[in-house]
Amino acid sequence: MSGYNLFEFADHISQSELAADERLKTLVVTLNAFGDTGHTQRLLNNHILNSLPNHEVGKFDFDQLHDYTDNRPGIVFEFDHFTDYQTPQIVLHEVTDDQGVPFLLLTGPEPSLRWERMASSIEALNEQLGIEQTIFLQAIPAPTPHTRPVFINAYASRPGLISDWDKLPATIQLQSSFTAMLAVRLGEASQDVLGLVAHIPHYLADLEFVDGPLALIKTLRKMEELDLPEGELHKISETTHAAIDSQVESSEELREVIEQLERRYDEFVARRTLTESGDEIPTADQIGAEVEEFLRQITEDESSLNDADSEDFEGKSDSDTG
Repeated sequence: MSGYNLFEFADHISQSELAADERLKTLVVTLNAFGDTGHTQRLLNNHILNSLPNHEVGKFDFDQLHDYTDNRPGIVFEFDHFTDYQTPQIVLHEVTDDQGVPFLLLTGPEPSLRWERMASSIEALNEQLGIEQTIFLQAIPAPTPHTRPVFINAYASRPGLISDWDKLPATIQLQSSFTAMLAVRLGEASQDVLGLVAHIPHYLADLEFVDGPLALIKTLRKMEELDLPEGELHKISETTHAAIDSQVESSEELREVIEQLERRYDEFVARRTLTESGDEIPTADQIGAEVEEFLRQITEDESSLNDADSEDFEGKSDSDTG
């Protein structure tokens, strides 16, 4: 059964005009999954929707997609009554980038029910509106230091959409998110998929870390996909780094852990650089082993940071960009 009836266009939207716009070729998806590492997707959504012209295209019927008892919405009790019930929504926006190019942005929490119907609905929307590619923007916690550039890895539905150096040459068994499953279903329908994943320092996973959104924006521009403004994100990043560095400097244990992460990061980047230059080219198995070892360090480093009282980082994040 088609899941297309899960989506409803806003009253002011002309479906025929939207479908006739030949410039509209891209859908960007930032649906949360497994938590929003570094609040990357929320910060990115707020930044895009507060920085660029946009309007709502429509919404998905979230009541059919959400298990409320598993992830309960917020509400406020004020003296003698309840108020401010926070209704969850999955919203489709049309946004115009800095070059005047329109794109669609799908925001909201990950659906907990009817994944296949939701995927069918998005596939049908893409076909109706002439969308040629779907871009997933997300973040994961990784054993990487905040003192180095945010590493971005990419995935795609077919070879040629990304270069070899955007890939993680490793095979990792994971529990699926909705967006991962959606990427598979769109690829099976011969729709192009591009995914960009920001690697956020795992000790900052619960804090606002704007370096993630910044890295994703720069990567999109480098790949000539979308031209999104950086705005005030650089200034916020500088403030955040100053606060984090202050906490690190006050703890010798934290400094040692960060320095260890820096050495591993630099070794990993050096190997990639050597391979890219054609010198001492390792085999695919060797590269894969290095990546898997790099990712495995996250458990060890999380333990080290806990021992070093990583709670010092709490409350030191930047404020919402919105």
